[in-house]
Amino acid sequence: MSSDCSKVAAPLRMRTYCDGVKYSTPGAYEIIQDLMMEGRALLRALTCTTDIAQLKRTLLISLDPKISPVRSQDLGSLFGYVSSNQLARPFLFDFLFDQWDKIYERLKDDTSILASVVKGCVNINSMEQIEKLVNWRNKHAEAKNMHVFSEKIATAYKFVDWNRDYGQQVSDYFNVKK
Repeated sequence: MSSDCSKVAAPLRMRTYCDGVKYSTPGAYEIIQDLMMEGRALLRALTCTTDIAQLKRTLLISLDPKISPVRSQDLGSLFGYVSSNQLARPFLFDFLFDQWDKIYERLKDDTSILASVVKGCVNINSMEQIEKLVNWRNKHAEAKNMHVFSEKIATAYKFVDWNRDYGQQVSDYFNVKK
């Protein structure tokens, strides 16, 4: 994550930080490690908001490498964090379709992170969503060859089938236990 509070010019930061750790006094390494962990915690905290518009802005900014404070290698984590926010799940599915060109452009060279982003976006609860994903994937050549889509579709079929066969029984069971 970038910082506006650093007085060191961006191109010199990495070397400055490395030298700082290399020539530091005892305890400095632990301080840097704590700051690094704090950065991840703050990134995670941003995704806890109930403001969906803000979540969307955060994701859109993260996809623009020119202005993103989020490193490419952290995008999978960011999308995973957002998907754990129950309020975000409904918009993430469509966000994947609407922003696919940006997502793919930013991550096409790192298929594991791209797969993590897809996993974060695809939480399917209905046959309609499965059909939408299958139709969309069939129109996007780059997505057709990605195993993560086949995996998510197969898992979704199992979920929808299980929910059709047992969902009402489970719901009835818990409603009786109230």
